[in-house]
Amino acid sequence: TNLAGSAITAGTVGTTQLTDASVTVAKLATGAPRAGFNSTRNVVAGAYTLVVGDLGKLVEVNSASAVTVTIPTDSVAFTEGDRIDILQTGAGQVTLAPDTGVTLNSGTGKRKLLSQWAACTIIKRGANSWVAIGNLTE
Repeated sequence: TNLAGSAITAGTVGTTQLTDASVTVAKLATGAPRAGFNSTRNVVAGAYTLVVGDLGKLVEVNSASAVTVTIPTDSVAFTEGDRIDILQTGAGQVTLAPDTGVTLNSGTGKRKLLSQWAACTIIKRGANSWVAIGNLTE
């Protein structure tokens, strides 16, 4: 079997997978986003709905006015354990909004990033169920 997010078959790491017999950040970052070693930036300027392409990325929200980031239903192919980082780079406060039918849990129901340069991570926990952790406010 193959390890998730890699081209390495379990138990057979060798010259085919690593031609120079070394492991580097560049080699680790070339797998699927779920491999988790690549924090490519996705800069957005207005209301935004998350997509599978955001996995392994830092979604930077740069807006002068308040903006909503929507967490979609399971019609978008996120899987349990998927994580997305969200950073507010503008003055406009970012609000996390679960789509209809989606549950978003967080400490005391907090769903807004605290201020400019505040960040959070959302993690898929199950069917239409996410948790937000980080620098949040009500």
